[in-house]
Amino acid sequence: MAIDIVAGMRVFTAVVDAGSFAGAADRLDLSRGMATRYVAQLEAHLGVYSGPRFQDSGLSCPLS
Repeated sequence: MAIDIVAGMRVFTAVVDAGSFAGAADRLDLSRGMATRYVAQLEAHLGVYSGPRFQDSGLSCPLS
């Protein structure tokens, strides 16, 4: 499955700015699951892992 790298970077940036996947999803008018999926696909494409996710709880996740 091909991924949209630009969309993944846009979502990742929104997660960093908002401090959570829930906040980013709200800002981008996406479901929390879709926001998580975009970042996971971007991570897989780049071969990196940005940290733990708490998509269902709405908790913020620190990015180091």
